[in-house]
Amino acid sequence: MRKLGPRMINSLTPGNIGLAMMAALLLGVLVLAVGCQSNTPLNASVAKWFDNHAAAISITNDDWPIRGREPDIDSYVLEQGLVMGYEVVTGNSFYGDRIFSGPDDERIAYLMSELVPKGFSYFGHGHNHIDHDELSYEEALESFQANYDTMIDWGMTPVAYGYPRSAGHEEETQRALEASGFLSGRLLTRDPSESYNIPGDQLAPDNAFRRTLLL
Repeated sequence: MRKLGPRMINSLTPGNIGLAMMAALLLGVLVLAVGCQSNTPLNASVAKWFDNHAAAISITNDDWPIRGREPDIDSYVLEQGLVMGYEVVTGNSFYGDRIFSGPDDERIAYLMSELVPKGFSYFGHGHNHIDHDELSYEEALESFQANYDTMIDWGMTPVAYGYPRSAGHEEETQRALEASGFLSGRLLTRDPSESYNIPGDQLAPDNAFRRTLLL
């Protein structure tokens, strides 16, 4: 993209900007008027999947990205022409008696500055890695909200969520997740019949907060 030089920047006075906006508006009205004179109906279709493919598969890694990890999973995925989504646990993770602290600034920077520009993505995975089905609605909402708000503080845009321990089966848990601001939630299944979220001509999942991943 061409950068604006000092002369061009100085020429962007309020008066010039106003004239430019008025000219753009008049041009838009002219185009609209010309378009309305045509009797040919406008037909358009939108592909369900990117590049009109028949299906889409999401690859995720339930871990934080680490620069220099061996084996180098990130480089391997990129070499295959693929990308991957990483989980974001914003607080502590608990696995049995072991406690793993939340990510440090270096890991966050590696994800956001190096991987995301290459097409990698991320998803919320709890403020703490706990079973939200065991919580009340209010407790689950507080936990989901902490994950959501912290991701925003880190410069992320929270969209999808993966339930820790796949604990998102209760309707109350799903409602709490929706109320926190996330747009979808997913959990694991061992049933192949549940592995297709939007089959055939269906354009949206039956329940955006109970989307399934085949384990």
